[in-house]
Amino acid sequence: MKKIKIGFLAARSVIMPKASLYIKETLIMALKEEGVEADVIVEDIGNGTISKTKDKLEKLLLVDFADVIVAVLNPQVAVTFKELLTDLDKVMILIEAGASQISFNDDEDMIFSNTQMYWQLSASMGNWLGKSAYKKVVAASSFYDSGNDQNAAFELGLLSADSSLQFQYVTHMDAGYDVQKLLNEVKKLQPEVVYLNYTGKLAVDVANAFIRNIDIPLATTPFVSQELLNSLDEANIIQTLPWRRDLPLAENEEFLEKCGASGMLHPEIFHVQGYETGKWIAFALSKGSLEDKHNFMNFEWDGPRGRISWNKNEKSFEGPVYISVISNNSLSEIKEITSASLLKETRKNLDQEVKSGWLNPYLFVT
Repeated sequence: MKKIKIGFLAARSVIMPKASLYIKETLIMALKEEGVEADVIVEDIGNGTISKTKDKLEKLLLVDFADVIVAVLNPQVAVTFKELLTDLDKVMILIEAGASQISFNDDEDMIFSNTQMYWQLSASMGNWLGKSAYKKVVAASSFYDSGNDQNAAFELGLLSADSSLQFQYVTHMDAGYDVQKLLNEVKKLQPEVVYLNYTGKLAVDVANAFIRNIDIPLATTPFVSQELLNSLDEANIIQTLPWRRDLPLAENEEFLEKCGASGMLHPEIFHVQGYETGKWIAFALSKGSLEDKHNFMNFEWDGPRGRISWNKNEKSFEGPVYISVISNNSLSEIKEITSASLLKETRKNLDQEVKSGWLNPYLFVT
């Protein structure tokens, strides 16, 4: 059995406190399946600020001699370590939400990413709504989620289908909880659908506020945790997502069985990302040294969410986009709506920087 050291930079999150633990569990599980024994050295980086992360990263590389770095980290923070990683010939794989479109790898870059594809999900939702004849659309997000490419991607998706936004509202700009203002605005505008870009419990709170006050279709991206759907009032919600537990794929059913056998009874997307990353590292190891970034570049694998890959031309992580209809808290329909041409065009139109210039160093705001 091959043995490696993995340096694991674990950011904390109020939204999903156990995300890093979930990732580590399935990372190790996947490597064992491929005949790789991993010593995973975990460093807590708190909120993932640059200075603290740099100190922990240097320890993992220069003291612990990690062979590869896995990081639950904002990519805007990660790119500040490009020179260090390049000088030491060490690859870093980020595990993050993917709310902004960032190409990590130039000719000298050692950074890859495994994402939840939030900007792709948003663009696909906009395009789907437009093609489904929704022409009067209001979008809303919190201040915490408003600085990312996913909002711009949603609007680009609408425009690609000859639709457009009536209004885009940002809540939580100050200490006041101003969702009521949003509800009043929606009642006045009378759109055909409202797109809610929120994460965590806040996503549930805002969705329930609509369900209880306005009879209108709601469209969302994932709430981060599938368990949060159980907190919703009974309603029909359209949602784009990268994976669900009940996704009808043989690879997903096999993954769920393995998780159950290991005591992980209710896997989340973070379990999937950890598992995929383990398979990715094993793939690179099978090609040769983990210090050679080229061994990571041609990764392609059929797993719990379908086929994922690293696009070495676009220098980005790719996977399927699904759309689901949740009726009274139960899945009534799910299908794949991935459009390579839509995502390629959206990518061209997105800036490389966070839209507001505001840097939040958490996993879920990238």
